Amino acid sequence: MKLLFEVALGSGPTKHAWSPNGQYLAVSGTALRLQIFDRHGALHDEVPLAGKELKTHSAATHLAWDSRGEKLCVLHREHGKKETPFAADAAMVYRPRQKEKIKLDNARENEFTHCAWDPDGGALALATAKGNVLLYDSRLGKMTSVLGKHTKRIACGAWTTDGRLVLGAEDRSVTVSAAAGDTELQLEIRGDAKEVRFAPEPPSESQTSVSTGKNPRLNQFSVNVGARTVFVYRLGEDDASYGSERSRFAMKLGRDHPPAELQFQEGYGRVSCHLWLTHALLLVAFELGHLVVMRVGTSDEQSDEVFTSKPFETPAVVKPGAPKMAVTFCARSRKVAATSGGVVKVFEVARDGGLREIPEAGFALAKSVAVTDIGWALGGQILTVSADDGAARAFLASLPRLADADGARVTYLSSLTEVSVLDLALDTDVIAVPLECEPSFVALGEAHVAAGVNNQAWFYRVGRAGEAPARDPPLVNRREYLGVVDAVAMSASYAIALCEGRAFVHAVEAADDPDETREFKLPERGEEARQGAVTAVAATPALAAYGTDRGFVRLVSVRDRAAVAEHRHAEGAIDAVYPNAAGTKVVFVDEHATACLYDPASERVLPIPEPGGPPKKVLWDAFDPDVFAVADGSSFRVYLYARVTVDGPRVEFVGAHVLPAGCAPTSLVNGVASWQTETSTIVSETLATHAAAAEDVDETWKQSEEAAIERFTRAIALNKLEVAWEVASRFRSPEMWERLAHRAMTRVDVAFAARVYRFVGDASMVMSLERLEHVEDTNELAAHVLVLFERDECYDRAQELFVRAGKPKEALRMRRDLKHWDEAARLAETHQQDALDDICREHAGALEARGEVDAALAMFARAAEFPGQTAAELRRSRAGVARCAIKAGDARRGARVALELNDAPTTRECAALLESSGHFSDAARLFEQAGAFEDAASVYVSQKQFDLAKPLMDRVANAGPTASSLRLRYAAAKESQGALAEAAESYELARDFDAAVRLRLSDEMHFDAERAFAICRSSASQEACAMAAAYCRAAGDATRALEFLVLARRGADAFELARETGNVDTLARLLGDDGVPEEYRRVASYFETAGSFSKAADAHRRAGRLDHAVRCYLKAGDDDSVGAAVAVAGDSRDDALVARVVDFLSGDSSDAGNGGVSHSAWLFKLHVALGDYDAAAKTSGVIAQQEQEMGNYKLAHAQLLASHVELMKERKSVPGGLNRQLALLHSYVLVKSLVSRNDHEGAARLLRRVAANISKFPAHVVPILTSAVVECARAGLKKTSLELAQRLMKPELRAKIGDAYKRKIETIARKPDPNASDKPEPGSPCPFCDAPGGAYEMTCEVCRADVPLCVASGRRVTREEWTRCPACRFPCNANAFKTAALAENGECPMCRARVDVDALERPGSGAPERPGRG
Repeated sequence: MKLLFEVALGSGPTKHAWSPNGQYLAVSGTALRLQIFDRHGALHDEVPLAGKELKTHSAATHLAWDSRGEKLCVLHREHGKKETPFAADAAMVYRPRQKEKIKLDNARENEFTHCAWDPDGGALALATAKGNVLLYDSRLGKMTSVLGKHTKRIACGAWTTDGRLVLGAEDRSVTVSAAAGDTELQLEIRGDAKEVRFAPEPPSESQTSVSTGKNPRLNQFSVNVGARTVFVYRLGEDDASYGSERSRFAMKLGRDHPPAELQFQEGYGRVSCHLWLTHALLLVAFELGHLVVMRVGTSDEQSDEVFTSKPFETPAVVKPGAPKMAVTFCARSRKVAATSGGVVKVFEVARDGGLREIPEAGFALAKSVAVTDIGWALGGQILTVSADDGAARAFLASLPRLADADGARVTYLSSLTEVSVLDLALDTDVIAVPLECEPSFVALGEAHVAAGVNNQAWFYRVGRAGEAPARDPPLVNRREYLGVVDAVAMSASYAIALCEGRAFVHAVEAADDPDETREFKLPERGEEARQGAVTAVAATPALAAYGTDRGFVRLVSVRDRAAVAEHRHAEGAIDAVYPNAAGTKVVFVDEHATACLYDPASERVLPIPEPGGPPKKVLWDAFDPDVFAVADGSSFRVYLYARVTVDGPRVEFVGAHVLPAGCAPTSLVNGVASWQTETSTIVSETLATHAAAAEDVDETWKQSEEAAIERFTRAIALNKLEVAWEVASRFRSPEMWERLAHRAMTRVDVAFAARVYRFVGDASMVMSLERLEHVEDTNELAAHVLVLFERDECYDRAQELFVRAGKPKEALRMRRDLKHWDEAARLAETHQQDALDDICREHAGALEARGEVDAALAMFARAAEFPGQTAAELRRSRAGVARCAIKAGDARRGARVALELNDAPTTRECAALLESSGHFSDAARLFEQAGAFEDAASVYVSQKQFDLAKPLMDRVANAGPTASSLRLRYAAAKESQGALAEAAESYELARDFDAAVRLRLSDEMHFDAERAFAICRSSASQEACAMAAAYCRAAGDATRALEFLVLARRGADAFELARETGNVDTLARLLGDDGVPEEYRRVASYFETAGSFSKAADAHRRAGRLDHAVRCYLKAGDDDSVGAAVAVAGDSRDDALVARVVDFLSGDSSDAGNGGVSHSAWLFKLHVALGDYDAAAKTSGVIAQQEQEMGNYKLAHAQLLASHVELMKERKSVPGGLNRQLALLHSYVLVKSLVSRNDHEGAARLLRRVAANISKFPAHVVPILTSAVVECARAGLKKTSLELAQRLMKPELRAKIGDAYKRKIETIARKPDPNASDKPEPGSPCPFCDAPGGAYEMTCEVCRADVPLCVASGRRVTREEWTRCPACRFPCNANAFKTAALAENGECPMCRARVDVDALERPGSGAPERPGRG
């Protein structure tokens, strides 16, 4: 709690008492003076007290105010007897308004122990230690003594509400006396009376006199007896109040009913004090720290504990005279304050009597300070505590709940003379605004705060949200209105004040309108009588809103002073108006506590669904203009306004959130509600309707499935579709997607609905929704969406919206698509009469489809009567009449209408109906008129009217099953008549080839066998071919018999005939690739037995017996057969077959014949067919090496070239070994070409390259070395020439040197030039790494790559000259290639293909390809 003020009077115990009206506080301490303060803590008066100051006791022992707060009785020490130094021996009455004191009887013999004013405040009772009572009449100033009331010290007492005095004394008795002092009743108790408390009277309806019907008082009081127990007694009134003694007994009142004694547990300890919470609930405080609430009955009724707690665990250690525990109760705020020692705790009293501690309201004094007195004031706003440290402290327990909000900012009364501004969205300091006095209203605008009382208001500038607040907010306006201000509302620039039925609109800051020319009043002049008195006001940035007692809700433009919206509520006066921030929607509450939402844009007023209690306040969400909450005192009821839905504007109930008791709602910001507590603090809490949707989606996902579903449900309810999408996209629940799409569609959010359906893959809905994207009218769009729901209850609403949008044709189209013909007809009658004929036709068609032909006939006939139809429309109507007339049994009418129409489709349709109903003549006539000659002929044939059918048969189309059936029927009829030629022709046209062949091969038509054979070949009918085979076999024509047996799929018969006649080769040819395995197996077996292995292999292959086929191919052994075996093995990729062929080609098989190069070539092809390119390359190398060793260099060259081409075609890397082998061989092949072009150096260097690898040319060692010696000598490579000549002089080679060169070589070898050297080799950098090297070096010494050689010169290719042969794609230097090609008739030196040198790729257009290694 906040400390309001503190007063000090000495250093010991203090005592205080508030006047009942809260205007004055009387405080007494050890100092000899009484101080009177006002409610704000300002000293009002100080009254000196006579006597001697005692440090251990307060100067005043008792302080008692009268009920009106006009008089204060003070008992104090003045004389101070030796035997009773702490007792009061003087009494006075103090009047605070007059600041006067009246000294009463202060005879030293009187020791005052108690004082109390009667209910009217006219009589004061003073009790003494001797048991006597003094009655002081303050009106007359007269004192009366009543002696002998008790025999011992009177300790406590109280007045009843009807003016009787109850006193408790230490003589173990309680007396009840009349106002004059006469004793009416004396109750004996079992101990000394410590305190007396009267209970509140119960509600009036709960106690009614049986006879008189009046409401007599119970006058129920309780007595603390000896600090051990509590007695409860119902005193009642005098007997006259009940009408009879019997009625008094019925209410259990009065002297005949003994007191009820309350029983407590021994562990509670001694009773410290007690008080009444209600007429039936009694709170008892015990010295050991317990608080017990008892439900109290009468003497014969059970009393029981309803609540028990021990808020103070350790009993307080207090100074003498201080209570160990004290409690005080405020009925208005329903709060209890309890103290023990220096600790104070505050509790809220629940409806069932339980106490709920309010931790933030409690506090503790200094450690050594103990509370001596405690009490509430001003309806629970102030809690005052007196202590034994000489001070009395007033704490602000609660304030009048004055608050207002603007967006996310709230202003509230933070002290009695201070308002604060708090920004709930930004972490900024609270702005405190000191006031001149305690206000009765506050208001907050965008940059200002207002407060006031009575007819005054003060306006302070506090700055806008986010701005640095002013240290001392300046006062920018002070207004005095013509009447008491009931409410003020503000925007950024203007304020509207409600004063006694009128609203005054003026600038917030006086400087903005110093001449007050912009001020005006509402209602406008002359409108007062119509609109009535203003009862509520509110402000938006541009509009002033107000309501009147005649039900008007109006929005007025402040700039133009003109009404922009007005609604007349017919149900009564308006109590409150709550516009949203923009003024686009207003919630108003009428005098019957009914809340409605008013939408000025659509001029619609919607009731608030599912209302709770009477609305106390309505809060619009500052961040969501469509969400608002209605506070009814116990809960927030949250609503969502949807302006556009398929059902039109609507208010949807979202959910409820419990509002703590006693709190005043202030604002709603993005689902976070704020309210002002009883302690005037602002508390914020996320509403239950928003909590799940506001949580982080990742955190929600980490929780349970229920949490995710709750988040989704809340998001849907608040129309936060993006939040719902996040949950659905993670949860992947079809039900969620369906709900999300449905929500988007009901809200007419077409784009979002399409997004959902696109995600779930519903293409049809996506296309339907995308077609609506161009629709701008809300009603039309909602109508289209309703149609997509495909529910009967939606169509009427959709029609209504279509018509409202001015699109009746769309409504008509919908009804026609749905086949709602009655509704469509009514719509057309009203909106589109020219569509009535179409609707009637479509309706008639539906009736006809359902079999309701009579109704359909009438509807078609009606459709034909509408004027203005086109010929096609009229034709459709009359066609319906014709059809339905036939179906209804009026064949003559139907046929007549059909003939009149002369429409082929209609005529044919009617003809079919006539045929099905047995009217054949009419049917045939209509078929013939419609050009359906086939159908007409069918009717004639079925009726055996062949003469009529024959002219039509020539006009019947040949194709189609119906025509074939007709011709079959006709042919059968003709065959039965013996007209075989005509029958055979009809069978053939009907594609009954078996019957046609049968007739043409019959004895009667044997002259037409060739036509039968042609039919067999074209139709391949097995039955017909079998008949033809039998015919030919009988005629001795074996070849044709075999042909037709094969076509008839009679393989066994065909084989037997072929074997018998020696025509198996013919059979194999006839079978081709169309036979079956069994047929091929027979042929293969035959050929294999006859030793024709190649033919047998072909048959085995066709039969799928690949192993047999390979075996027979290899057994045949000829080149074609081996090639076929390789192809079979390669295609099958069967490991066993491949192994068998490889063994054969390698010479390791018993099937192998002469192998050699031929077989190696086939082995290469096999590897290529198998895709084993590495093996193919190795095989190719072996083949080439064999050819090379035998001196067949061209064959070897061709083999290597073919391998290269094959590998490059398959985009496979050519192994380096194969590259080098081809390069070496090609170098030798190029020598002759270079010599012919006089390039002797190039020839010499290539021969030197070959000579370095002479072992690979064993067949021509001497010729190659001889040529190398000659060319090197000619090219200036003298050292190389000498070395090679000396090598030829070896004995094994010398004899083989040709005679023409022997002498020359011997001369070179025997007469060596000691200075012989080679001409330097031309340089050529590596095309890959640019490292220098010789032009004829095959390998780069730096990057170790095989350098591509030019196919025309044998030199390295260069980057600048690099290109490729258009045919074989081998690398070359462009100029060298052109020179070589021109010298060799345009042929490539590598592949010998003729090439167009102009088609070469541009030299240097790409980097040379690095050859493979290996």
